[in-house]
Amino acid sequence: MPSADSTSNKRQRIEELVPSSKSAAQPQAHSRILAPYRSLGHITSPTTPFSCIPKGSATFQITTSVGTTLQTYDVRHLNLLFVSSPCTPSEIRRVVAWKDYVFATFGGLESDNAHGVWVFRRGKKVAELQEPMGGWNKSGWRDLLIFGDWVVAAFGNGEMVVWKATTKEVHTEIQSSHGGDIVAIVHPNTYLNKVVVARTGGELQIWNVKTGKLLHTCAPPLSGTTITSVTNTTHLHHIAIATANAQIHIHNILTDTPLFTLGPKIPTVKRITSLSFCTDPAVGAGTTPDGKPDTTGSGRILAAGDNDGDITLWDLEKRRIVGVLRNAHSASGFGILKCEFLAGQKVMVTTGGDNSLKEWIFDSPHTIIPRLLRQRSGHSAPPTTLTFYNPTQSHFLLSTSQDRSVWGISIRKDAQSFELSQRSAGVSRKVKKANVKEEIEDTKAPPVIAIALADSDGAKRDWENVLTAHRGETAARTWHYEMKRLGRWVFNTTDGGEVKSVAISACGNFGFVGSSKGGVDMWNLQSGIKRGMFPRMVAVVKKKGEQNAGKRMERRAAGGHTGAVTGIVTDSTNKWIATTGLDGKLKFWDFMSGNLLQELDWSSFTAITAVRLFRESDLLAVSCDDLCIRVIDTETKKVVRELWGCGGRISDFCFSNDGRWIIAASMDSIIRIWDLPTGHLIDGVKTRSIVTALAWSGTGDFLVTGHVDDVGVNLWTNRTLFTRVPTRPMNEEDIVELGLPSSTGEGGVGILDGAFGNPADADEEDTSVYTSRDQLSEKMVTLSLVPKARWQTLLHLDLIKQRNKPTAAPTKPKNAPFFLGALSSMKDGNTNILTNPATFSDPTSTATAAAAAAEEAATLLQAEKSRIMRLQAAATGNKLTNGSESTASTLLRASSALVTTKQHPSSNAAASKFIDHFKTLPPALADLEIRSLDTSYWIGLSAPPPKPTSAAFTDDGTDDDDEDADSDELTLFIHALTSCLRAHRDWDLVNAWMNVFLKIHSEVIVEICAYAVSNQGSRSAKARRAETMKKALEEWRVEQKKEAKRISDLVGYCSGVVGFLRSTR
Repeated sequence: MPSADSTSNKRQRIEELVPSSKSAAQPQAHSRILAPYRSLGHITSPTTPFSCIPKGSATFQITTSVGTTLQTYDVRHLNLLFVSSPCTPSEIRRVVAWKDYVFATFGGLESDNAHGVWVFRRGKKVAELQEPMGGWNKSGWRDLLIFGDWVVAAFGNGEMVVWKATTKEVHTEIQSSHGGDIVAIVHPNTYLNKVVVARTGGELQIWNVKTGKLLHTCAPPLSGTTITSVTNTTHLHHIAIATANAQIHIHNILTDTPLFTLGPKIPTVKRITSLSFCTDPAVGAGTTPDGKPDTTGSGRILAAGDNDGDITLWDLEKRRIVGVLRNAHSASGFGILKCEFLAGQKVMVTTGGDNSLKEWIFDSPHTIIPRLLRQRSGHSAPPTTLTFYNPTQSHFLLSTSQDRSVWGISIRKDAQSFELSQRSAGVSRKVKKANVKEEIEDTKAPPVIAIALADSDGAKRDWENVLTAHRGETAARTWHYEMKRLGRWVFNTTDGGEVKSVAISACGNFGFVGSSKGGVDMWNLQSGIKRGMFPRMVAVVKKKGEQNAGKRMERRAAGGHTGAVTGIVTDSTNKWIATTGLDGKLKFWDFMSGNLLQELDWSSFTAITAVRLFRESDLLAVSCDDLCIRVIDTETKKVVRELWGCGGRISDFCFSNDGRWIIAASMDSIIRIWDLPTGHLIDGVKTRSIVTALAWSGTGDFLVTGHVDDVGVNLWTNRTLFTRVPTRPMNEEDIVELGLPSSTGEGGVGILDGAFGNPADADEEDTSVYTSRDQLSEKMVTLSLVPKARWQTLLHLDLIKQRNKPTAAPTKPKNAPFFLGALSSMKDGNTNILTNPATFSDPTSTATAAAAAAEEAATLLQAEKSRIMRLQAAATGNKLTNGSESTASTLLRASSALVTTKQHPSSNAAASKFIDHFKTLPPALADLEIRSLDTSYWIGLSAPPPKPTSAAFTDDGTDDDDEDADSDELTLFIHALTSCLRAHRDWDLVNAWMNVFLKIHSEVIVEICAYAVSNQGSRSAKARRAETMKKALEEWRVEQKKEAKRISDLVGYCSGVVGFLRSTR
């Protein structure tokens, strides 16, 4: 029984219940950086005909196949309505629309991995036909027909399978090879349960699909040729038969008699591929004697499409040709695949092997040749070049192909894509009048081999802004993208060589043409006038004995390329241009004079095939025939990177939008991505076919590729925009093989998928986190990693507090809140807010009440202080030790060893802990810690010291109040900051701390220094402590000036070097 899919149309992430190994699981959906997204430019299959069905009385719907998907269009505007999902496992062979459903057959050949018939409704799969008892036939699908209650499929070896249309079950299987293979099947009108089977032997067999019996065999006189197509006529019992010798036979199957034959009397090699009868009585009717349209009958016009791409229109009443629609589709794409008149309409729909769907209309009864009404088309051959029109956006892509067309493809909406016109005014009128297919073909330029676009907005709007080189031509052509047509100018090469490369300056005013003989010409795009050559022309006078002796002539100066010019690039300020050639030389020329500035000669070991320039960084990359991409710094003219790894000739390469990566495709079908700062290969994707062209979008979200066996362009998502992607170096063995994107994006990674990520990919990513070293070298000055806003806030904390002060004092509310009635039962931590309710027992006693109020206020104040201290300690992680000493004070006292060792904090564990802990403090708490440094020892310092007595001295001559002179917190704090300066660490943060320290304790420090000066030589402990602090401040000043001068020298040196490199002298 067929199973209907009842799942929701919304895509859902399916997670495996049973974990499986990475190797045994499904193939990878993406690489490190790239993931297939979707393909563009596919309109119809070159081998599968479309299916058309009316939808009500207002419109028709046309369904075409594109590989493994279906696309449904509205005939009124040819806008895309539905794209089928999911994709079929194999390529779709036949498509039939029936009521609200579309039946699609896939597989049918030995090379296909899956076979079957799926049923879609509004683009979603709803059912599939039951598999026959003997399995699916693998001789190839020939036709699929739906009528009444039956679905009939015909295969190449003569087998037919019949299903019930309602239940999707197999009804019968018919095995018959008599008469040859099946060509097509058709259901004659009013014949119940009957089909007519056309076979290669020339027979027409009438079968009853319900009983599975052969009823009759017709043998029309076909003169030994084979049948290519059959269709119903507008009359009952009449069948139209097309043959391989361009003849059409009308046969009556009721009486088994031939009626008449249309076509040449002498058979030709032209093969008719499709037939269609017009049912609109006004088409080809002409007028009656009184001048009105003749509508006496319908079906008088027959359209016959052939393999040359022409459609022949026959008048069946007069039995003669009334017109030929030449070159309706390209002959190189196998001509006309199917032509069909819309029922009751004067519109004909055609499709061919050139990837196009067209509508033609007969405007009046006198119209002989219909005009093109609308079309949807794309390239009919693989792309040759790809480039984004606007380098800052990802909207329009300029694509050229081997079919000699130039397309502007919209990444956002397929309906916005367009083909640039190649008709010039005079030629188009001549060709249109002659209507000769050979001349029509000659109006198109040969395939494009190189393309250049202008970056200037003015050039894009006012004059030609696209320059192309064509295969075998000695001139480059200009295009006006905004006008969507060929431009006015043709730029010829001066030396007569074929054009091999083109370029446009950054300003958009000049175009450059490179010749196969080594010359480069510069043209003005606005006026079409030649403005220079590289190398420039010099005047010479013929010597005696030579022909034309004494005559003044001009020739190119020495220094040009000796081989074909393969690439041209210009800088952003029109100061120089760079050219590359097959002679293995990279040359830099002066833009204005045409003189050679410098050259890099690699002719001894390689030749240069292409060049790319990233103007923002002035990095130039060239691809060489030794399979290496070399990156050159245009300022120093030195090679800074060599990127190896390609296993075949490099077909195309480009920079990423930020200039950090180089993406290259080679003949080994691998796309490689290198990281320029490191020079490492960081990603690789192997595709099923060779990449012929690629481009990176201006916004960095897509990579676009063209392939040798695909007429469309493929989009790949840049996963680094949405998720962290490891960019560690990779080996060639780590390159993954991915399938190409589909038209629906099925199985690819879209923008939302990339943004939210997939947990299943977590194991594939590198989860290791690189921890940066605090200091690369002890000789380098290191700034702090603490956010700049934190230490800047610390410097201006007083001002911030002043600004944040409330403008008005809080006012007592008129009415107390309702919850204060239960205040007697509330507690705050371990302290009872109302600890003595007995004091309220005698409210009449004023003294008792006043005492109770004072006691209660003191209790509340103490409770509030305790609560704030506890909350503050809990929030900052500072455990109160020794009564009120914080963690910072404890660590600062433990760092007293710094004074004797004079080492930087990293060599003293306690001091390092203090510095690291102080970095974590927020500005307000850091300010509080600095203010809380113990200064109680220096209280009353301005009072004169007491005179010592004999009892105050010990045997060793020291003060009995002698303590460790280095245990003072102010001194220890200064020593800690000095040690950071000595270690060249946290320059900005240490200066901020010292600024706040001096601002807060300036008065105390001045008094201490004055005391130290006035009591110099004193043996008292206080004098010794004051002297120690004074020396600590002097050490800080020496280290700070020394480090400031060192930083100033380094900055001046670096700025001088950069200025020298950037100077034009």
